[in-house]
Amino acid sequence: MSDEKNIKKIDDPFCLLEQIKNIGQKSKNIPISDGFTIKIQTLSSEDEIALFANSAKYDGSEYFTRHKIETIVYSIIEINKKSLREYNTIEDEKERMELKTKTIDKIRLIVSKWNDNLISFVYGEYSKIIDESENELIKFGILEEIKTKKTEEK
Repeated sequence: MSDEKNIKKIDDPFCLLEQIKNIGQKSKNIPISDGFTIKIQTLSSEDEIALFANSAKYDGSEYFTRHKIETIVYSIIEINKKSLREYNTIEDEKERMELKTKTIDKIRLIVSKWNDNLISFVYGEYSKIIDESENELIKFGILEEIKTKKTEEK
C-alpha cells in the first residue's frame, strides 16, 4: 500500500496532530483486592514531565520511591470504573488545569500512604503496559527495537 493511501484527508493540521496523540497509549485494569480494581494507563508527555519534576528534588532511594509513587499518581485513571479524570471533560484550559492539580494532589496524598509492597506491585504493572506500548510501536515501525540493537553491539 502506498503512503498516499495512508494519508488522512483532513485539512486542519492541528486536528491531525490531535488524532495521533494516543498512538501507543495502553491501559490495564488491575484487581487489587476483593472489590477494588484500578485502571492505569501510560502517561502523556505532559504528565511525564510533571512526574519527573516532582521526583527530581529527592536523592537516592527516596528518589526511586517518589518516582514510583508519582508514576502511580499520574497513571491511575479509574477505581472501580469511577473516573479520576473528570477534569479532561472541561474545555476551559485554566479551569481544567486547576481541577487537574487538585485531583492529582488528592491522589498523591492517598497513594503516598499505601504500603510499599502495593506501590511496587502497581508500579510493576505499569512497567508491563510500557513494554506492551513499546512492542506495539516496534510492530508498526514507529519505534526501533532498542533491545535488539544493544544485543548486537555486544
